[in-house]
Amino acid sequence: MSDSDIFIKLLPEILGDPAAAKVYNPVVCYGSPIALYSAAKWADSVIAKEFPEAKIVRIDGPAFTNQMIQIIRDSGDVTRFIKCCCNGDVLILTEPEALAGKELSSEKLFYILDDYLLRGQAIIAFADTPPFRIPKLMPRIRTQLEGGILLNLGRNSIGAIDP
Repeated sequence: MSDSDIFIKLLPEILGDPAAAKVYNPVVCYGSPIALYSAAKWADSVIAKEFPEAKIVRIDGPAFTNQMIQIIRDSGDVTRFIKCCCNGDVLILTEPEALAGKELSSEKLFYILDDYLLRGQAIIAFADTPPFRIPKLMPRIRTQLEGGILLNLGRNSIGAIDP
């Protein structure tokens, strides 16, 4: 069974069963851009179809820092931004490697991931490479991301498979 097959089988189980979410959470997928894009689209369709009431929070690594800086400039307080990121049922994190070496952004992401893990809410991360290969990634974030299941999606597209 390929890692893509595991992702397809595992995602609905993690989203529907808090006990499974605690065992496999977070799900970190890495591979080619097309594999990650199709897996993310497939995950969105599964969530929309099988869990329409689920609130999805999306954090895009490159945009995360910019959003946080803008809120700090506007209000002087990042707490509201962090609380907003923590109010979902599912966290989809893309490009966490963009936060490597960015101390403040990484610190805030750590607290967001911790919140989801403590509440047993699903985290699905999509990265170019496994967390242990991301240079300058905060060790605490690396540990969080490696605490669940790591799936190499390779270069295969998941988009052809219906949820």
